[in-house]
Amino acid sequence: ACGLSLTGAVLGSLGASFAEWCVSRFFIRPSLFAARAFPLRKLWVYAGPLSLTALSFGLYGKMDVLLLKSLGVTTAQVGFYGAAQNIASVPSLFPVAFSGVLLSSLSRWWRLGDLAHVQSLGRDALRAVLILLPIAAITAGASEEIVTFALGAAFLPAAPFLAVLIFGAFAMMLVSVGLILFTASGNPRWSVLL
Repeated sequence: ACGLSLTGAVLGSLGASFAEWCVSRFFIRPSLFAARAFPLRKLWVYAGPLSLTALSFGLYGKMDVLLLKSLGVTTAQVGFYGAAQNIASVPSLFPVAFSGVLLSSLSRWWRLGDLAHVQSLGRDALRAVLILLPIAAITAGASEEIVTFALGAAFLPAAPFLAVLIFGAFAMMLVSVGLILFTASGNPRWSVLL
């Protein structure tokens, strides 16, 4: 609004982050220089493997577009693939919605030593994803209609891509639940192997 263009956007973002920090500092008042009761080494036991896993997932999510382009596919086809990939990413919101609750519940029951409850909750989480598999089949069958509704008839060539990618999205949901189970059980290194 002040006519600073990109510089104004960057300054606005930094200013908003600073204002957020000031408000949280005012209400939470954590000590900045006091000794920590939580050992940082234990944090890195979890943060290291989980960061590497997140980085791998980020690269994995974009590798297919790079591979398509390197195989000589036209830019238009890569664009249709990307459009189908965006539609197929909708199921990935499901594990994001319940991952925090699942992780905290599993961790609590694991810490209390109630392995039967941990196994039951983990099994139910995996079943919840598998129960959604028919939705993937319906989406694959109706991919032309979904693409036309969501993106318009001009993007109809993206429908065959969506029919395949939707199953990959549900497979990634299973992997996400597996990562939560590994993390809750105290084995974050297994997430890198997965």
